[in-house]
Amino acid sequence: MDSINCVRAVQQPVNKLGSAFMMDGGTFARAPELGLEPGLGFYVIGRFGTLGRVHHDVVASSAAFFSPAAVAGYWDDALEKAEPLAAAALFLECAQAWGRTHLASVDGLDQLNELATKAVDAAAPTAASLFAGIRALPRAADAPALTVQLSFALRELRMARHVVAVLAEGLSPLEAILSGGGGEGNAKLFGWEAPFPEPGAFVARRREAEQHTDELHASDFAVLTDGERADLAAGFARVFAALS
Repeated sequence: MDSINCVRAVQQPVNKLGSAFMMDGGTFARAPELGLEPGLGFYVIGRFGTLGRVHHDVVASSAAFFSPAAVAGYWDDALEKAEPLAAAALFLECAQAWGRTHLASVDGLDQLNELATKAVDAAAPTAASLFAGIRALPRAADAPALTVQLSFALRELRMARHVVAVLAEGLSPLEAILSGGGGEGNAKLFGWEAPFPEPGAFVARRREAEQHTDELHASDFAVLTDGERADLAAGFARVFAALS
């Protein structure tokens, strides 16, 4: 399997595995450990906490598809109560716990983790500061937790490549959201306020941006052989099927 087909094969499983824990009730239930209410404040400081105690504009630069105003509100409020690195560590614990709960009976995780680790560790951190921060976090010793942790890192890596591709196509983050599958619903979820422009003019460029994303992300899997990429895709497909 070549790199571009590997990217396309793993996208859906990685997105699921790398994000399902974020909005899970068990994750939100741990927010009070940081003095926070369960909700998006914990999500924001947990997901972006590896950036450190920075100005909210720095966070918005990584949370590219969120409204900067929404990011500022959630980040600044959470920052008054919690340390970002502690929040990032707790968010990672939530990811690992989700893996232990949902993947404990899935076979073949050791091989999947070996190949995913190889790709994660070799990926260039250029224009991917959040990925780099998450990659640097201590890794779980058990396979189910590590699978979700590595998927979390890979999801953020693709997201970073996608931001570059979207901007290269002349799209704003909001235009990219509106012309995607979630449309206005996702725009509102990410803190943007109506009225929204009609998305029709952006659809073709969004399609090109997705293609460009695949091409940029493919280089992150060049470290693997054709056989290893096929095994990686099969491993993620097996895990995804177990969750369906």
